[in-house]
Amino acid sequence: MLSRQIIPAISLAKEERWVISKMPAIHRLRGQTCGLAGCGKIGSLLAGKAVAFGMRILIHDPYLTESRAREIGAELVSLDALLGRSDFISLHLPLNDKTHHLFGEASFKKMRSTACIITHPAAD
Repeated sequence: MLSRQIIPAISLAKEERWVISKMPAIHRLRGQTCGLAGCGKIGSLLAGKAVAFGMRILIHDPYLTESRAREIGAELVSLDALLGRSDFISLHLPLNDKTHHLFGEASFKKMRSTACIITHPAAD
């Protein structure tokens, strides 16, 4: 939805301003980069779906092995590399002393200006 600009398109349609020249640019997922901060069970499942769309996968996870990253079809990278190279960043990290404030102003400055962050609600 982020890449295809679905929400802005729906808003234009609801306002009856469905003019193609006012539509936001539409981008394909193929060739874009999905960065996963943390890659447990859910992150691995997302990686498989992103690979199917033709995306490159970068993972920052200190507990993931190089061989597991290769199995997933991903490249294991530093957090700085993930921030600087990703078009989409999906967060799959538990909130603890090591991850608290991992993403803040300094992290956002390292990201591409067009990057999108995808967060997930905490499981109960």
